[in-house]
Amino acid sequence: VSGDISGTVRVWDLKTGALLLQFHQAHGKDKLTSMCFDSTERRLLTASDNGTVILWNFSSGQAIRTFALHEQHPTELTE
Repeated sequence: VSGDISGTVRVWDLKTGALLLQFHQAHGKDKLTSMCFDSTERRLLTASDNGTVILWNFSSGQAIRTFALHEQHPTELTE
């Protein structure tokens, strides 16, 4: 999994290097600041510089829930 400042999250096949799935503008026009998987590795959390964290269904790319943090620019997520 990779992410960039444009907000695109990409899922890669490690064996072939093929791109499997993309989440475009995961946080609208805001920059991604961090990502982590939950303990089951079926859900991905992403944070942006606007202070939101989104919980994603990793296999489908569907947003499950959005959390608003009290701080701007979260730079670390841990499960």
